[in-house]
Amino acid sequence: RDRVLDAPPKAFLYSGHDSTITPLLAAMGRPETEWPPFTASLVFELWGAHTQGGMRMPLRGAGSTYLRVPVVRVLYNRVPLDLPGPGTFKGGFITLDELAKRWAPYSADDAAHAKECWG
Repeated sequence: RDRVLDAPPKAFLYSGHDSTITPLLAAMGRPETEWPPFTASLVFELWGAHTQGGMRMPLRGAGSTYLRVPVVRVLYNRVPLDLPGPGTFKGGFITLDELAKRWAPYSADDAAHAKECWG
């Protein structure tokens, strides 16, 4: 078998509209006060904490810390989007757990999705 075909995907691409970007920004704690510009984009990069000792993350003040949990870097129009609140770090980073918590009220589990979409 071809090892390339058996490997998990390294990237997922989804397409949406300005009406998709605005609620995503709001759910992350960064409500947009203006309509997103033409060709606006949101990029979510998953960074694993696979290095020994964890990943060095810049703190909001001076210095840095080491994390042993996965983090997501969020880019809005190719610029790191600094998010407010706990579990966030300079450079547009947020822990994966914190991002999941922020999106939970707006997400449907598999059962709810099936009920809404398939009856």
